Order: sequence, then C-alpha cells, then structure tokens
Amino acid sequence: MKALRFGRYAAIAVIASGALALTACGSDNATGNTPAGNQTSAGTKVTGTLTGIGSSAQGAAMDAWKTSFAAANPGATVQYSPDGSGAGRKALVDGSAQFGGSDAYLKDEEYASSKTVCGPDGAINIPVYISPIAVAFNLPGVTELKLDAATVAKIFRGQVANWNDPVIAALNRESPSRT
Repeated sequence: MKALRFGRYAAIAVIASGALALTACGSDNATGNTPAGNQTSAGTKVTGTLTGIGSSAQGAAMDAWKTSFAAANPGATVQYSPDGSGAGRKALVDGSAQFGGSDAYLKDEEYASSKTVCGPDGAINIPVYISPIAVAFNLPGVTELKLDAATVAKIFRGQVANWNDPVIAALNRESPSRT
C-alpha cells in the first residue's frame, strides 16, 4: 500500500478496518428478568461453556477477557479458537460457535443465515477491540520514517498533511535513511 497523504476520510477508513468486533446471537431474555433458580446471593449465577471462534488478532485480548470472566464466574468457561475472522463468522452462522471474533460485519447473506441459529432478529455486532495499524509511505529516497503516536494522530486528524511537515522533519533529523 502506498500513501502520499492521509486525510480525515482515510483515517476513518483505516480505523474502521482495524476495529474488531464480536458477533453473537442476541439474548433470548430481552426483559433482563432472571428465571427462578438461577440466582445466587451475589446475583445471577453463570454456568456452562461459551464457545467462540475468530480473529487471531484479538487472541491476546480474548485470553485476558477469558481469565477475568472465569475469575468472576467460576462455574463458567469461555473457549476461543483463533482460526481467523472468516472462520468466526462461518462458525456463528452454522451454529458451531456462540460468538465469532471478526474484523468485519456479517455480509447481508451471513446476517440472513444467522436468523436460523439466532432467531428472528439475527446476530448482533459488538465492537470490542481495536487492532494496531501500520502507516505506509512511498517517498523517493526514504527507506525509513520515524513517527511517534502524537504525529500519527495528527496525520489522521488532518493536522499534518505533508510529509515535509516540520513535526515529521524534527522526528527524522537524527538519522534519515536515504537510498
């Protein structure tokens, strides 16, 4: 990918493509009332196994979330297999997983198919994770470019619109790599 200039719309597209979501069936208990027998003195008792498949990019985050969830709900287990974004959507739609981690919303046909597994309202998308991004550049004679987080943010906000901006020049004065 070659980029000569980033604008506001390019930033939005990059950030949107970096957002990872969990897609899952909605609750079959929209009232929030807990049936008798499922209460403990501390609140709702959660038991059983929840299975998810999906993006490997959110694997580390998923491991942390599973650990915290298990600590708060000792009778419950969450399994997550990082087989890829498309595999997660497919597993949700075919009913072999209760949730899928993906970097894309369900396609219209996937959403329609989810109604078979999830009920008439189909699956829901919940953005939960932002994936790191890379900034690509194509500058004649430049093989390395140093950018800090503040400068990248300014590029995405449109506050830095040229590669020879003083902010970028200051970061790259020490050892410019030129071919």
